[in-house]
Amino acid sequence: ALVGGATGLIGDPSFKATERKLNTQDTVHEWVEKIRKQVSPFLDFDRGENSAELANNYDWFGQMDVLTFLRDIGKHFSVNQMINKEAVKQRLNRDDVGISFT
Repeated sequence: ALVGGATGLIGDPSFKATERKLNTQDTVHEWVEKIRKQVSPFLDFDRGENSAELANNYDWFGQMDVLTFLRDIGKHFSVNQMINKEAVKQRLNRDDVGISFT
């Protein structure tokens, strides 16, 4: 199972008219554990060599520095495509909210 520990720290921007709420590491850790419990009836995490795994994207993004992220990850994302999305256009056209990197 894949969980978004790093993504959860930033928040979900989907169709939001305002800035994302930043979550604490403790809160996100609790969510990850709740997800583990929710999928446990379907996935066996205690089966030795054949155990299911819970992969957390925080494990590979959590220690990545900003330059590495911008160079190796950011170069694959188009700002043009982002600003053409309706949710982004709406926020850009409002005076009371803006857009940050998060």
